[in-house]
Amino acid sequence: MANISLNGKEVPLESQPITLLELVASIEQAHIPQNHIVVEVMVGGEKIESFTNPDGSLLAFDPEADVAISTRSRGELMVSILVRFERYLERLAPGLMQIVELLRADSVDEANKMLVDAAEGIRTLIDLIQNIRETGMIGDEPLGRDGKRIGDLAADLKSTLEELVAAQAEGDNDRIADALEFEFVSQVKSWQSALPEMRRIVEARESGGAPS
Repeated sequence: MANISLNGKEVPLESQPITLLELVASIEQAHIPQNHIVVEVMVGGEKIESFTNPDGSLLAFDPEADVAISTRSRGELMVSILVRFERYLERLAPGLMQIVELLRADSVDEANKMLVDAAEGIRTLIDLIQNIRETGMIGDEPLGRDGKRIGDLAADLKSTLEELVAAQAEGDNDRIADALEFEFVSQVKSWQSALPEMRRIVEARESGGAPS
């Protein structure tokens, strides 16, 4: 009989599931707190990327294969996201200035190639910010060097991205360079000063304390 474990501890199998998804759902209902999320499922030592087969049918539960389920709290996941966010911004600011320099030097083709990646990264950041806001773990606290709220910081970033897209559509390289140098770089610095405070807020709420 397979060994079923949750975060390294064996858990009893209440009933015999037909599919792997049924198994995980039953473990989640019986043993996983509401503020935790399943982040990994291993079957027979191999990580499961999907609960479906190529034909769309659900993966069957193999009663002879060990299953290891790992979870993390929403707060832990949030802190992990914020740390990755910080590391990305450390690379983004110099990259934006490099694009500005290329545009000012009329190296437009090279600048545009870099700009595509930068714009996609900024869109990803906006999506991440929206996900962070939806968790409710960050409220209306003033953040960072500017003392702005997360919603205002996000709105500024979105507005500048729209300005950048409009300038690209018109082929106005001077306007693109100005948006990057005078808007995006400043906003990246604002986020860099806000993120450590956001992490402290999440960590405090995760531990049941008040944000400091």
